[in-house]
Amino acid sequence: MVASDLKIIQQLYFREAECVLVFDPNAQLKGNCPSPLKLISNNNELAQVLNEGGAQSYIIFNLSKNKNDFDFKHGSINNIVHFNLPSNTNSDIKHHFVNNTNGSMRWIFPSTNRSAVFLSLYNNTGWKAKVYKGIVKLCTLVGGESMFSNGYFTFEKQTSSLYDFLPNKYHDEYAIFTGTAGENRKAIVAIAAHKYVSSFIKIPLTKKAKSLVGNELQQLNYIKKLDLVKMSIPKSKGTASHLELTNIKPVDPLNQSSLTDQHLIGISELYNKTTRQINPQTTNAWNEIQSNLRLLNDDFEIKNDLSKQKIGAIVNQLNHLVDWIGGHHSISVGLAHGDFTPWNMYLTNDKIHVYDWEMSTTDMPLLFDVFHFVFQNEILINQNQFDTIRMQLQKIRKHEIVSSLVSKHAVDWSLHYAFYLVYISSYYLPLYLKQQDLHMQAHWLVDVWLEALELFSYPQVEQVV
Repeated sequence: MVASDLKIIQQLYFREAECVLVFDPNAQLKGNCPSPLKLISNNNELAQVLNEGGAQSYIIFNLSKNKNDFDFKHGSINNIVHFNLPSNTNSDIKHHFVNNTNGSMRWIFPSTNRSAVFLSLYNNTGWKAKVYKGIVKLCTLVGGESMFSNGYFTFEKQTSSLYDFLPNKYHDEYAIFTGTAGENRKAIVAIAAHKYVSSFIKIPLTKKAKSLVGNELQQLNYIKKLDLVKMSIPKSKGTASHLELTNIKPVDPLNQSSLTDQHLIGISELYNKTTRQINPQTTNAWNEIQSNLRLLNDDFEIKNDLSKQKIGAIVNQLNHLVDWIGGHHSISVGLAHGDFTPWNMYLTNDKIHVYDWEMSTTDMPLLFDVFHFVFQNEILINQNQFDTIRMQLQKIRKHEIVSSLVSKHAVDWSLHYAFYLVYISSYYLPLYLKQQDLHMQAHWLVDVWLEALELFSYPQVEQVV
């Protein structure tokens, strides 16, 4: 059991104010017990804490190998979560979980589900993903969830906190994606009725994630007023603490991960309704860049295996590029999604259906989303190097729709491209430096950012990237 998973279960299923004890007599827990959870390693210590707690009400995460290690009927115990232990009654609902490759929980779903709802939270494509989805669906149909799940947990008493986040309308199944580790982590709950996922609920698990969810709510309300024709967005309801979003997946989406005319037409519609000229130093993104660079220019600490030499080289390039960008007095900005990638949208013959607007902003330099789509797609999906990305950008720059945008909105290609490189690398590097369990994809991104920054030229006149 990974220690950080227990904190997530507490946040989802119990009140924040409740005290949680982790009873682990067999040293099953991997990693440091997260605050404010308290690790208990033996029966005597547990008895002492319970008896001295007074009127305190406790939740216990039981990691022991059986339910008889302690008298769990103590009056101070409000509820107990048992992990991978047989149920005493037929009424206990198992909550299965499927792990990431590092052993942490990725998905959680109750055994009462009769369809593989959690697959609606699985965005991977390719033949391996299709095979996995097929196996999971078959196992679920025959009640064989244990064949693909990595474990389960049960409650002594039914908890209601998660259901506070669920909609009042009818639903009979749900599944949870526990989110990507880091400061932006949020859980996403898929809500289903009659095997159809009608909506998703975002539950921020950190202070920064709450800010992002709040931004998404605000941006969706703004975008709704634009009356877009070539782009579909979710309907939203709720707050920054629990935001419900409708499922906008079309009946028969196209299987397309590369940038198409349909993507560019949708972006053009956004730009035509939101573009204006401003000083680059007055954008919100510029303020973020300055703040993040201050952190990076300090004697930063790396809590993982990122190369300090590479990070130092990137920071050096960023400082030079920021000075160059700051010398410009005007830049074309407009509405940007902020994370415009194949896994945040669906494509049909007449429009794009885009979700996850939490990184959206109204004053981002134009073409930001185009650059981001190419970089993320080529690095994270195709696993290509920067040479391929550069050729893709050269091709896209000559595209009729992009050429028209550049001409119509006075886009300085090199300036806008430079702004993208500076913003995206300065935004994510401080997050990566603090993340102990850094995923391999972060290393890929860092390597490509470094090469892109080192190969950037500072033109007297506009040049091709």
